[in-house]
Amino acid sequence: MLANRFGSIGAIIEAPEAALRRALPSHSRAAEAIIGARQFTLIGQSEELRGTAVKVDDPELHSYLIAKLQNRSEERMQAIYLDANGLFISDETIVTGAVDAVALSTRKLIHHALDCGARGLLLAHNHPSGHIWPSETDRITTRRIAEISSALQIVLVDHLIVARSKLYSIRKGTLL
Repeated sequence: MLANRFGSIGAIIEAPEAALRRALPSHSRAAEAIIGARQFTLIGQSEELRGTAVKVDDPELHSYLIAKLQNRSEERMQAIYLDANGLFISDETIVTGAVDAVALSTRKLIHHALDCGARGLLLAHNHPSGHIWPSETDRITTRRIAEISSALQIVLVDHLIVARSKLYSIRKGTLL
């Protein structure tokens, strides 16, 4: 039933939570089990990253961010906090919702970075539209966060955009 609807096991695993629930209206436990398994896997990936050097072009980091952010019906921004040596301290979803909400999260983002002793910061967010290019809001928000974090001696390493299993680096795109 699910394979017919989504096309493959991989597509089932990557399907948005709402789509899984709609596909299994009389089997809510099965939908929740699939969603739970996905969350369990993400926690495992996060644990594997903890204490390791974060490299923006690392395929494991890309895999983690794609799994965390793709196929969402709303935009989400993820922050990865790094120590002075560029090692992964922790990560969190700092905002879920509309693009305009990203600007409202700056205080929370910086507060958490200071609380965990971060000296580096990597941001990533998704574009549910599938368009990989940064919007004007993305550019403005990235520059503003870079300025604020720099004043507090926290380096904004990069801001990645996830869309349809692809990543765009704002730094490599020379917008940062």
